[in-house]
Amino acid sequence: FLDALSDADKLVRDAAILVLIKFYNESPKLINLDSIINKLDKNNPAITMSILQLIGDLWEMDSEEILSTLLKFIKFENEEIKKTVSNILVENYDKSPELVFNNLITIEDDSKFLSKGIISNTIINIARHHPYEIYERLIKSLDSENDFTRLNAINSLDGIIDDHIQKIDVGLLLNTFQREHVNEVKKNIIQLLSKVAKNSPQSFFAIINKLLDILKKQEAHLKVPLIKIIMILTEKNPDIIPLDPLLELFSDNDSFIRET
Repeated sequence: FLDALSDADKLVRDAAILVLIKFYNESPKLINLDSIINKLDKNNPAITMSILQLIGDLWEMDSEEILSTLLKFIKFENEEIKKTVSNILVENYDKSPELVFNNLITIEDDSKFLSKGIISNTIINIARHHPYEIYERLIKSLDSENDFTRLNAINSLDGIIDDHIQKIDVGLLLNTFQREHVNEVKKNIIQLLSKVAKNSPQSFFAIINKLLDILKKQEAHLKVPLIKIIMILTEKNPDIIPLDPLLELFSDNDSFIRET
């Protein structure tokens, strides 16, 4: 049956998978996981996809080895394989939540300018089934020393923020922004703050002076999007913005800042 996993005919592969799963359910010791994993063929996406789905079904046989194998394919150039791996992780999250999250969150994502990558999307899809648990895990991940972890946490929070808009701690995000040294993470925190400003401006009432103080200390490329948050808040509730700090911006050396 193992040889049938490499058959060019999908019907043959599917039949072999059904038999192997039956064997596993009845006599787990008959199944050699390494022999199945060794059948993976990166040059043949169809066969790879079939075998990945099979090892996903065998998750409880050795979750760590199976997860390690799946993560080798999560950023594969083939989109179907990436989605297959992502779906397997979502389906098996309940069985090994710590294992899946802690390994997934540290991987460099493949996000593009206008779209999230497979890592963030996988976490967001897991959050649909576990909204509060994943939210708390992501908030804790903002303190990580790993740059990819913090970036993935912010990108994933951005994808689930609509379900947590009243709960998000703007002060915590500003503290994260202040100590952050990676520009991409900083930009994505600002993007997240902008969403909160549009949908829950009252979240900023207690920390507006802190926001203005942070704004003054930033470089121009970060000042502009922060000023736009102030503009959003001004439109929603003009009275919450103190005038003096804003007037100081008219003396900024950058003409674009003064215009904004």
